[in-house]
Amino acid sequence: MISRRWILAGGAAALTALSGCAHPLVSGGRLQEEAFARLSARTEAVTGTARPSDLRALPVTRAEVPAILQRVIEAQWGEQELSDYQEALIALGLWPPERDLMEATLGVFETEVVGFYVPADRTLYVVSDADVPVLMALLSLFAGRDLYREAVLAHELVHAHQHSSHPQLLATSLQSPDQGDAAAAASAALEGDAVRAGFEVSLRGGTLPDPERVERAFERDASRRKRGPLADAPALIRLTYAFPYARGYRLAYDEGSALLDAPPASTEQLLHPELRRADFLVVDLAPLRDRLPTGCRLLFEDSVGELNLSVLLRDLGEDPSPESWQGWDGDRYLAAKCRGRREFLWLTYWDTAADAEDFEIAYRNIAAAVAQRGNLPTLPQTLREGRRVVVHTEGLAEVLPALDALLRRARVATLEELRAHFAPAD
Repeated sequence: MISRRWILAGGAAALTALSGCAHPLVSGGRLQEEAFARLSARTEAVTGTARPSDLRALPVTRAEVPAILQRVIEAQWGEQELSDYQEALIALGLWPPERDLMEATLGVFETEVVGFYVPADRTLYVVSDADVPVLMALLSLFAGRDLYREAVLAHELVHAHQHSSHPQLLATSLQSPDQGDAAAAASAALEGDAVRAGFEVSLRGGTLPDPERVERAFERDASRRKRGPLADAPALIRLTYAFPYARGYRLAYDEGSALLDAPPASTEQLLHPELRRADFLVVDLAPLRDRLPTGCRLLFEDSVGELNLSVLLRDLGEDPSPESWQGWDGDRYLAAKCRGRREFLWLTYWDTAADAEDFEIAYRNIAAAVAQRGNLPTLPQTLREGRRVVVHTEGLAEVLPALDALLRRARVATLEELRAHFAPAD
């Protein structure tokens, strides 16, 4: 999926050197097949794979985007599952209860997305009436090419090729609701590769933009946003929206197409280049589900990850130090509804005992805000033991004695190892 933010941050900077003949890609609400065929041929050359024979490319209007994407989301998430997920995020303090998750997400998509690929339909959509940034319009006029939509379609064509070459990775990014951190890492690998390959398609041999420059452009764009659905979105969307493009492109710039063969397994591996292959602890809380207190119903089990942990502390804390989340070594939470009240149990693991203490101090500073946001019956409590910090509400306290006896733990460094740990037993 490609956003206007990506175009502004990276595309414009890279496309200033382009020139050629005018070949509009969308005219009169229709895709120009000859121009699209030429773009497809260049994409095949860059990716080294053939264009999927059943791929469709369709222009749509901005007003049609929310309905299409809502259908895609609802096909991946059942109505109850999506509701339970939102309730779990509220319980942890990651989502404000007054905002609807689907509505906020679709609002951002409608204004920010200018192209997207839907794997289930094998369809590439390009928004025909998206607002073209003034700079891109001027560059297109100078170059004699429809640079704006060319960048969009090149990026999404790469996603279609990824679907054929790395279907399991694409499935991880889209269909892993209980592996949110791994899904975010997989998405960053796919988006980063699509940004890199899309640049190669559009630049036709030109120099790829420096990843530091691209990331700074994203940061500048974010700091300038004062209004609109993205600027008004909750922190969980606002502070992570550019992550897969900026951080993913950094890896793709260094690793090329090999990135998809050995993608990151955690957002930590993206946030810290020195930890690109670092292992971390994964914990399966499934054995605790049968130990929930009477009157409790499981809502959701997932991993927060370093990226979203930083969002939580930045959103509810007052200028927290990055040290409070940068020692992350794994986590897993379980959220439940107990007699109509939200409760949760969250296990966090840290590289050192000092890192665990830093997190505990930072979390205690936001515990009251978490309780208020989630309308929790009690203030979340922390229990630190060496390099582990357990955060829990009182309603799930009776589960604590069973933790060490029931939990399945493993250290992993790759998506394959993570999948193997959580795979159902035969």
